[in-house]
Amino acid sequence: MTTLVRANPSQLARKRKAAVSLWSDIIHECKRAKSIKGVADMHPEVSYNAVRKRWQKFRMGDASTASSRRGAHHLIFSREEETTLAAHLRALRAQGAAQISKEFLQSEARKYFCLLHPSYMNREHHRSFSDGWVQGFKARHGFSTKATYRSEVVKSLDEGEQLEKACEYILTVNSAVEKYGSSLVINMDETPTPFREIPRTSWGDKGKKEKLVIKTQKRAKGSITLIPTVAVSGNKLPLCWINPAKTDRLIKKLDLPTSVKSFYSLKGWTTEGVMLKYLDDVVVPYTKCRPCALLVDSFRAHWTPMVRQASWWYNIELIEVPKGQTPLFQPLDISCNAQFKHLRVEECHDASNRGVMDLEDKGQIVRRAAKAYDKISREVVRSGWKPLLFDH
Repeated sequence: MTTLVRANPSQLARKRKAAVSLWSDIIHECKRAKSIKGVADMHPEVSYNAVRKRWQKFRMGDASTASSRRGAHHLIFSREEETTLAAHLRALRAQGAAQISKEFLQSEARKYFCLLHPSYMNREHHRSFSDGWVQGFKARHGFSTKATYRSEVVKSLDEGEQLEKACEYILTVNSAVEKYGSSLVINMDETPTPFREIPRTSWGDKGKKEKLVIKTQKRAKGSITLIPTVAVSGNKLPLCWINPAKTDRLIKKLDLPTSVKSFYSLKGWTTEGVMLKYLDDVVVPYTKCRPCALLVDSFRAHWTPMVRQASWWYNIELIEVPKGQTPLFQPLDISCNAQFKHLRVEECHDASNRGVMDLEDKGQIVRRAAKAYDKISREVVRSGWKPLLFDH
């Protein structure tokens, strides 16, 4: 709770007692005043609209409006106390730790009142905050009901810390190249491929506003995870893909090239099991257990205790790409992935022109990706490492 503003209890008690004849006094003042707004300004516990409506009903002959007790529930807190409570709610909303709702407001108001006036804790009518009070509180302090959205809290680093991590990472990569050699420093990264790759642009009639739509047969949404791996020397390790399934039954039915390594997981993402199999089927056959370095991002599946232990057993030094800086410091993101995607789009376009019926079959997708992967040149692979090396 923010700084408490305590009102005089005896003064509040007198105000609550005076609320019995509150509207009687207001109606009497409206008879003599020239401006209803001036009367409302003298009574901050009620709104201008309430005074106006009451006065209109009284002029139309409704005498009960001058003797109603309505409005006493607004006097549970003083004006300063309500302002403090509203500031407290806004502070909680800024932190994103609580959902501000009617029930939450009633709970916080009850706690606040007990802090302010412990002697009133046993008086039930002082601790029950009605729906009318809640609505009045929202109107008086400018609250309204809005949709909520979820946002992941990510620890942000200042420029000095980012620069320090980047320098440490670059020094580590260069040290690994000197220690293990350019062919034994490799980088892997997951990249998604849609079920059907479509070009970003196409030709249309000049001067006409038209929407160029490419029709798909099935699976309009979704993607398959591909895992390319490249070395500083320009070598490309076998392409991998992850099938979203519980077993490998479908993989066995697909007629895939022998150079492609297939994994599976429930959601089609990299898991600890996929990572361990990747080390066994891709990295170890290439390095033959010679000391090497593997650059991976900060995804948690890359850094589980089992993966760390297997990497140590296979003489693999894991190097973490600085978090949030993969477009700048991950070689695959710097050069290869962009051309890899462009070549996949070309392969899909050629297959469509050749009349291939089921372009969105998983076997067709992986075969097209394998052809595109083979077309990536060694020069493109090496260009992705140049920003990280001192002697490029």
